[in-house]
Parts: sequence; structure tokens; C-alpha cells
Amino acid sequence: MLLSLPDESLLIILRFLHYKDINNVSCVNKRFQRLCKDDSLWKWQCSHYFLNSQCDKTETWYEHFVSLFSEYGRYTHYKEIRCAWDKIEKFLEKYCPTILASLQDGVSEGDLHAVEDHIQHKLPEDLRLSYRIHNGQNLLAQSPGLMGGCMISTHIRTDSLVPLEEMKNSYQTEGPLAGCAFLSLDQVCKAAQLITISGQGGFSEGYVYSFMHDPDRPSPDCFIMGSTFLEWLCDYANKLEQNSFYVAHEHIFKFYHEPGCVDGNIGITVKPTTCFIPELSRVYPPQHFFAYRIMIEMSEDTPPDQACQLKSRFWHIKDGDGKEEEVSGPGVVGEYPVMKPGAKFAWISCSTFETPTGEMKGSFKFRNLRTGIETDVPCPLFCMKAPACLTAAERREIIKARQKENG
Repeated sequence: MLLSLPDESLLIILRFLHYKDINNVSCVNKRFQRLCKDDSLWKWQCSHYFLNSQCDKTETWYEHFVSLFSEYGRYTHYKEIRCAWDKIEKFLEKYCPTILASLQDGVSEGDLHAVEDHIQHKLPEDLRLSYRIHNGQNLLAQSPGLMGGCMISTHIRTDSLVPLEEMKNSYQTEGPLAGCAFLSLDQVCKAAQLITISGQGGFSEGYVYSFMHDPDRPSPDCFIMGSTFLEWLCDYANKLEQNSFYVAHEHIFKFYHEPGCVDGNIGITVKPTTCFIPELSRVYPPQHFFAYRIMIEMSEDTPPDQACQLKSRFWHIKDGDGKEEEVSGPGVVGEYPVMKPGAKFAWISCSTFETPTGEMKGSFKFRNLRTGIETDVPCPLFCMKAPACLTAAERREIIKARQKENG
């Protein structure tokens, strides 16, 4: 029955098979052997498994698939990592071409094996694959950091994705960061995100951490930024694709906007965004440092007689334990912006909480330039949440438990 079908129908059926099964079917007879080498079949396989739709005219699509498989077939998460990089590249091409130009070509399997031999430990598979696609950024290019950062009046951070050689040289074999290596780095303030290559320092392998700077505590506490490199990269790529962050002069600032967190009145909309700053935070005594950026905008369709000036602000602040505080004062960051149709004004401020979570809501009083009437424009409730923390004390207990388990 199956053999009586025309070639076109059989090819449609074959497209539903995994490439391993296609190779098995090719052994049935000469007809299937011929069909299983059909270009249309392997073009689909290349696109589906490797997100690749370009084939050199000197090779068939089957040969192209074999070439891709020999390069990347070992990587279980190839599609997810490649897709994340595609999103990142598309975003950079549109908004940050300088960062795009700083990305380096991927390394070879031989380069990765050499690094593993040097540090005497296997790299996480998702990290290996990312280095195959892009070898981080050229740190000499003085480009803004690919992995974004944060900004307040007294502090700016922009994290560059480090190349393989920098990651290798930063790997720690002893001390409080044993088993860790740089993943991203701000070359000015020296803040870094690290990935755990081995668990010898009490860390979980493959996790991405941001460390707190506390000169009084030589063994640092840290925040967990991702339980795998895959999770860390894909989350960032998805947020870039959704335009969740603020971009200025090709710098990516990770002020995150929660969808739907917008309010307003008299033609003015208020949109808050937040950013957690790990390097300015600490566990003992507890201080979780957040920056927030408020954007106010008057619609172009607003009647001109609604033009107004911001006069004062009011904030209602509550931490994770329910402790409340109210703050009010003239203007915002010393400014009294005038809002006319189409006008925009944004500012950055900060807040600290003893608890890992906190929230703010408030209002801004505007005075109509023509009538003098004052109106409150609400700012919606926005929440701030620090990542989970792994303390030095917890790591010491993990090390003791492993030592006890190993006798």
C-alpha cells in the first residue's frame, strides 16, 4: 500500500520523521534510498533543526545537513541558543550597531577543548555552543556592553560578554570564587557576572551569579541570575525582542517595564520601569538597591490648552514586610518639566529596601499653564524584586555536606 504512493506523497510523509529515522528508512530499498536524499526533505531538516536556510550551490541540502550535524549535532539545545542569538542580533542591528560590530566570530571545537584541558574541567554544553556562535565581544573595541547594565547619577554599569580567552584566564581554582569564571564584565567598575564551571566553591554548576561588593566580607554573597546559561541568555534575548529595556546612545539599560504597568490623566501617561543593582546591594546588613526610571508623556492628540507643568510628587512606598512610608516634595530630581502635546520627560531615581521585594505607587501634581487648575496624575503601582540570594554561609554548609558525603 505504502509503496504504491507517488514520490510526492512519500516525501510529505518522510518530512514528519526525525532525521535518524529517515536514515533508517533509506535502507529499505533503492527507491527509499533515492527519496531519502531528496533536497526538499533535507532543506526542511536544516531549517527545522539548525534554523539554517542558506546552502552553498556546490553542495546538496543533504550534504549541508551532514556538515551542520558534524559541527553542532552534539548540542541538545542548539535551536534554543541559535534562536536567542538571532533575536539579539536582530535587536542590535536596529538599535545598537556598534555592539553588533563588536561581536566576534565563534571559536572551534579545538579551542574549546584546549580551554577545558587548561582548567581541567568540562564547560557547560550551552556555554560551549554560545562560544561556537559568538566568541563574546572584542573588549578592545570600547563598545557598550552587550549584556546591558544600569545607570544612576553616581553609578553606571555596562556588561560586556567576555571572549573565551578572558573566561579561561578568569577561572578560579581556589579561594571564595573557586570553580567560577567571568561571563560578563564591566571594565570600568569591575562588576561582573560569573558562571560556575565546577561546584568546588559550594556553587551549583552551570549557574550564573552576580556578586556583591563588600570589603568587610572577603567571602562574597551573591545573587542567582540564572540556573543555566541557556536560561540566562534566552531570558535576556526575549526581553530585547519585546523592547522591555531602555536604550540610549546604543547603551542597553536594564530598566524593565512590566507589561500593562501604565496609568495617567489629562492626556499624560506615566510608565515606570525598574532595575535591580546587585553590586550596590548586600545581605548583611540587608540592603537591596533598586533604580527606577519614570517616563511621562503627553499625547500628541491632547488639546493645546491642556499644556501644564509638573509642580510636585507624592510616593507611597512599602517593603516586603509591609512597612510603609510616604514621601512628597517639589518637582522631580530638581526639575519642573512643562508638558505640551507630544512632549516627553524621563528621570531616574533609586530606592533601597531591607527586604528582597518592595513596591511604590504615587502621583504627580500638574498645574495647567492657562487656567492654573491643579490636577493629580497617578503613577501605577510598580514592584521591585531582587533575585534569589546564595550567601557565603550557605556555601560553606554545602561544602561541609559534600565533604561529609565523600567521607
